[in-house]
Amino acid sequence: MADIENLDLAVVKALSRSRLTKEEAEEIVNADQKYFLVDQGLDFVQSQSVKKWAKEEILRHDADKATNETSPLEEGLGVLGTILTEEDLGRMLDYGENKSDSKEGRMAKQDLYKLSEYSAKMHQMLDDHDDLPDWCLKYIYISSFAVSKVYHYLDYKIFRKDSE
Repeated sequence: MADIENLDLAVVKALSRSRLTKEEAEEIVNADQKYFLVDQGLDFVQSQSVKKWAKEEILRHDADKATNETSPLEEGLGVLGTILTEEDLGRMLDYGENKSDSKEGRMAKQDLYKLSEYSAKMHQMLDDHDDLPDWCLKYIYISSFAVSKVYHYLDYKIFRKDSE
């Protein structure tokens, strides 16, 4: 039986989409549905999301293990022997010349993932003839407009970078 305290912590990490150790991910995958619904107080969708994240983490660990087989020469060079490319460091899409190291791309991707999940679910949830409050329509429009503005900015910025 899994250590419940460690499993509880692993579930919290999975809910926030933090990295899990392979052992934590396997414990989550092997836990029964009752644990998530009764002991953790999660709903069915949340419990499925936690299990899905754990499965993705197991796959990540397996992929890391498969790609981390380095030659003795590469092991001897260590980090100093690695040549970093723009792809490794990320592109400078901000204004100005100094690139930050705060990984804004990753944060944006997390929010875009949630946005796409919620959008797809709401799209399935609604029928063409449904009547919605004005504030719902307003927020959907504002969100769509804002994402469109960011998309077009990045699309052009990347186009200009690629054509240089």
